[in-house]
Amino acid sequence: MGLLTTYTDVNCVVDTALQVNYTRRIVFGQWVRGTITSSSASTTYTQAWEYARAAVKTYRYVGLDEATARECASAMRALYTRTSKTSVWNGTTGEFDTIVSGDILMADVVAQHDDGDAWFVTVSVHEQDTRMNLLSNINPESLFGSERSRDYDGETEGGDD
Repeated sequence: MGLLTTYTDVNCVVDTALQVNYTRRIVFGQWVRGTITSSSASTTYTQAWEYARAAVKTYRYVGLDEATARECASAMRALYTRTSKTSVWNGTTGEFDTIVSGDILMADVVAQHDDGDAWFVTVSVHEQDTRMNLLSNINPESLFGSERSRDYDGETEGGDD
């Protein structure tokens, strides 16, 4: 059997199926003074919640020739490179601002030489996404629509709720 010059589901071996975990934690709380009248002052308590999503999956493309393995590794790095965004509390507006902090690789991608002439490419996905919100009763999955519909080489977490 000759070495493969394509990387498709035919020569893809899934080592760990897609696993997604959601967490929620309180980041801070603060009392906010409202209207002050001659008889009383109204205050409200505001909490900031961090919603996090972690996705992992490991798979390999096997039986490749060297040139295809290098091409595959480059394509997988491009597939899993995303623009990273962070939520930062703006005390002046009382809201979260989104700050773009550059590109980040969300997977370890390695092209390796196997026994003989064959090569294989291992992709270990480790995505971490975070959103900040003032509401505690949000379904975390609703905050991660584009991440939930992302294709992990033929596998998706689910549709958009």
